[in-house]
Amino acid sequence: MDWASPSKAGCWTKIWVNILKENLKHLDLSSIELDGSHTPAKNGGNAVGYQGRKASNTTNSLFMSDNQGVMLSMSTPQEGQHHDLYQIQELFNEICTLLKEAGIDLNGLFLNADPGFDSENFCQACQEQGIFPNVKPNPRNSSNTKNQPYQNGTHIFDEQLYKDRSVIEHSNDGRTASH
Repeated sequence: MDWASPSKAGCWTKIWVNILKENLKHLDLSSIELDGSHTPAKNGGNAVGYQGRKASNTTNSLFMSDNQGVMLSMSTPQEGQHHDLYQIQELFNEICTLLKEAGIDLNGLFLNADPGFDSENFCQACQEQGIFPNVKPNPRNSSNTKNQPYQNGTHIFDEQLYKDRSVIEHSNDGRTASH
């Protein structure tokens, strides 16, 4: 069997959407979690690039989980030299489109993301989907431009809610999450 053919035809996506639809009642959408993951690509592939921090060729994908660490969706893999915000609006919309196809209402959901997602483009992409971003402020961002939304109340960061984000870290590294 040629495994690439079903993938190109969208069969795997259709199967995943149906699995999500059948299991909606079991998902914990009290908050959703987003993270990027660089995965070593030892045998090559279509979206592979050198990632200096990993000192190897990697591929980078964005993953979204529910509040228990159950994976909901992932983005199309990008070459490993790209950071998590590379083409963020396009990739985030891709993830959200799949979730909507599965019958998940995104409007009003709280999304936790690490400081690597602290950007105007990402917050805008969330707002376009009706999602409330809870992104930990990135201390490397300029305090004059990036922290302004936090100060004037258009972006609120909730540390307690952010603690739930650990479930996606556990999901990406294979550990079982527990609250």
